[in-house]
Amino acid sequence: MILVDDLPIKNWAKTLAFDFDIAEELGELNITSVFPKDTTKFKPAWRIERITVYKSSPRSKAAITFYCNARIKSKIYTQHIRIFAPHAPRVDNLKDYLGRRVVGANFICSVRNSKYSTLIPRFIQTVDKKGRKSNPIMRNEDDERNIEGKQESLQLNSFIDYGAMDERTFLETYFSKRDPDKFLINDR
Repeated sequence: MILVDDLPIKNWAKTLAFDFDIAEELGELNITSVFPKDTTKFKPAWRIERITVYKSSPRSKAAITFYCNARIKSKIYTQHIRIFAPHAPRVDNLKDYLGRRVVGANFICSVRNSKYSTLIPRFIQTVDKKGRKSNPIMRNEDDERNIEGKQESLQLNSFIDYGAMDERTFLETYFSKRDPDKFLINDR
């Protein structure tokens, strides 16, 4: 059993891990960076190209992963954003997120597996082509719009995995080097 206090994340994020009962899920991951409570804005916005839903075990919370294409200094990257215990407001179906732009996020931490770095937010801010917002967010309440734990994968026909930007590039692009409230735990 993983205790929330043992997680190497900020205190505000520990409160979320406790409230949303995701300490086990976070404890199984290799946390590499943690972030302040601020919302990070993306200019230019990232485009959602692929979506997967899964549960790592029968007892774990469902998680949704958005694969977003991000253009940074004329190079395109595919960034992974995973929301645990997700709630999807103002959409009828997950496929409604395909093609939306991610314009901001409130990140808790980033994690790394053997291939990719994944960003773990409390919520992301999305906008469709008509300017309508839907911000997928962590939520515990039983709600008809909470994402179920069934395995699902959706993607645009044009989806290409460009590979993730390295964590150092992400931090230098979206966070001030002088920001004392952000720190890198494990630089690989």
